[in-house]
Amino acid sequence: MNQKQIYLIVAHPNLAASKANKALLEKALTLKNVTVRNLYADYPNFKIDVKREQAEMEKADAIVFQFPLYWYSTPSLMKEWQDSVFTYGWAFGSQGSKLKDKTFSLATTVGSPEKSYIQNGENIMDKILFPLYGSAQFCSMKKAEPFIHYGLGRPSDEELVKMTNLYGDFLAKL
Repeated sequence: MNQKQIYLIVAHPNLAASKANKALLEKALTLKNVTVRNLYADYPNFKIDVKREQAEMEKADAIVFQFPLYWYSTPSLMKEWQDSVFTYGWAFGSQGSKLKDKTFSLATTVGSPEKSYIQNGENIMDKILFPLYGSAQFCSMKKAEPFIHYGLGRPSDEELVKMTNLYGDFLAKL
């Protein structure tokens, strides 16, 4: 059985200082079926090579956004990337079908514990992530459940090992 080709778009403005996202990225880099784009390293001036990004996405079976949750959203370069790359006539619209039926998922790290995202007994993370999944749905992509890891303000080495193993399993199941 062929493994799905995954295009992993990583956005962290200070990856060197991030234990969690850095560990997740290092895990992804060990997987042969994963192509990684580190947005802040590749596009420090926010000048995105749209054709390059679209070509990579066309080769992929699954697309994953990896990012730390910032004020209930993504880091700004990920939003700029999405605005630039998901173009009319390519990603959506009457002629835009290049993302149709590709699997889409999110991998996010959250500094606060999960209980911080419980309102009226309900975890609100689906509501927070809805704009990203809604955009993917608008482009006719298939939703895969997200990888969310809470409480990562200052993770221990043991927590990082456990988290990266779970991440490897998550990517393998896509």
